Amino acid sequence: MKKISLFAIGLILGLGQLFAQIDFEHTSWGEVKAKAKKENKLIFVDAYATWCGPCKYMSGRIFTNEEVGKYYNKNFINYKIDMESAGGDVFGSMYRVEAYPTLLFIDGDGEVVKKQTGAVTEPDAFIQLGKVVLNPELSPLYQSNKKYESGNRDKKFLVEYIITCFQEGEEDKALDVISEYNKEYKTLDLNNSYDLFIYCVNSDSNDLDNPLTIDFSKNFMKYHKNMESTELAKYELVQGKFVEIIEYNYAKAVKDQDEKLLNKVVEFTKLLAQIDGTTEQEIQETEDKIREMYKEAVSVK
Repeated sequence: MKKISLFAIGLILGLGQLFAQIDFEHTSWGEVKAKAKKENKLIFVDAYATWCGPCKYMSGRIFTNEEVGKYYNKNFINYKIDMESAGGDVFGSMYRVEAYPTLLFIDGDGEVVKKQTGAVTEPDAFIQLGKVVLNPELSPLYQSNKKYESGNRDKKFLVEYIITCFQEGEEDKALDVISEYNKEYKTLDLNNSYDLFIYCVNSDSNDLDNPLTIDFSKNFMKYHKNMESTELAKYELVQGKFVEIIEYNYAKAVKDQDEKLLNKVVEFTKLLAQIDGTTEQEIQETEDKIREMYKEAVSVK
């Protein structure tokens, strides 16, 4: 009898753990939205890919957490969608899902309330995310959103707002604010640290023929030193932009089989020596490596 009792207790505890995890709906997206409307709840959506490591981590370590399950089952309608399935393609286009996992909170009308890219690795942080969705005033973005919506377009505020958006996983919002900055301040002066920040985080400005990129390359060391003396130095934006420009133009040179552009990439790469004191031999070795990689890539095509 004792053995049976212990087995029964273990079984009950195991079932308790099973039912405590997030209960995801297994119906159509239309039915999920209808249920959300009927119950007056938001929908939590895990947009994932089967091969995605962070997605697997959340499925195995976060969604199965007892406290997470209790909170999300009580407050949300929960839905998972494989972004590489037939339905996933449509969903991804509709909600601009470009990285995995993407965590979305959507109302019964299909409108996005919050969208966050990337895994949340702690159960408490994931519960806090849900609380912020239901109580926006808890978010670090709450006051900034209000200032932005009231028309505040001060450069310092916009840059701080963009940084907070990225930190809170609001990548789409950050990109919208970057676009607004460029509309408000049509001519960027890279001597201004806020303008330099916007240039560095704007992926549309990587072309080597872009006037700002030409300026950036000619005055690379000056801009690097200028940024180092500001509160933005910790983000290492100038170095990151440098690498992004190289990667973008190298890929473009390979795609178009454009050796002239490749030569520009090589020349641009040599600017790095101004920061880290690379020797002439190392510069030559880097140039040789880039050209060798280019030849191999083009020959494969």
